[in-house]
Amino acid sequence: MKQERISVAVLAALLTTVAFWLFKFLSVSTKAAAIVPISLQGGLLSSTGPSLPALAVSAISMLLVMAVPFVFLSLALAAVAVYGLIAPTDRTTGMAAVAVGSLVGVALVGLSYETIIVAAGAAASAYFVHGSVVDAYRKETKWKNYKGVSHAVGRGLIVLNVFIAAASLAMVAANIDDYEALASAEIQKGSQSVFSEDLTDEQVVALMAPSVRERYDALSDEQKQQFLTDYRALLKETTAEQPRLTDSLERLITTYLYATPLVVFGTLESLRSLLLVHIAGLAAVPVLRRRERFGLKIDG
Repeated sequence: MKQERISVAVLAALLTTVAFWLFKFLSVSTKAAAIVPISLQGGLLSSTGPSLPALAVSAISMLLVMAVPFVFLSLALAAVAVYGLIAPTDRTTGMAAVAVGSLVGVALVGLSYETIIVAAGAAASAYFVHGSVVDAYRKETKWKNYKGVSHAVGRGLIVLNVFIAAASLAMVAANIDDYEALASAEIQKGSQSVFSEDLTDEQVVALMAPSVRERYDALSDEQKQQFLTDYRALLKETTAEQPRLTDSLERLITTYLYATPLVVFGTLESLRSLLLVHIAGLAAVPVLRRRERFGLKIDG
């Protein structure tokens, strides 16, 4: 039992530390969650930006990248769940291991509201997983190893997701001015690209006011080409300075930013139910089957 306790502690701590390091390495943060969707929308505005299918692929890729650190956290919780079936009364080992791994991770990533709250959430979720895995295991009649662990880890991830949503809210509130500036810049960047020199003649004509369009239609072909050249130059000059966003759009940006925690929570809940719990359950199956094969006790 002592050897298993040490093995679980080391594994859970290591996986948690790797998860925190991946948060930094892959730039998974509240800032990214708030700004990236606006950047993608800016790409839709851009006449020279990526196509809609390319943007969809980009969005899915970003979602999968965001999931990578949580895969390691789920595996850490799976290790805690397995230990919970082996030693159900020892609820401190798993929590302590994840807490230590989180603290090391915070040291690697950097101290902030976000990292502190997420670290606390990881430790709390480990404690919850250890305490609930036996009941989850006993309730299952089929595929007990897989379902018992996946259900317990799923409940623990809900706890973690609540902490992460709280961390996102704290980060948005503490950095709202910076986030608003970044979001506004992304929107303005997308809007300005509409008036770039890469517009086709048809697109330039479509941007003309009705009165200007009437003058344009009355010109000869040679005059039209010169008119288009001059009109492009005028558009470029007009949009050389970033336009000021309207008050209503600025309020909309602020509202969106404060809604980021809800977006983060919803996204993480989708990842939890569609991916993470299954990875945790599958990872636990061979370990528990090995114990059963050697006649070692599993509670439940």
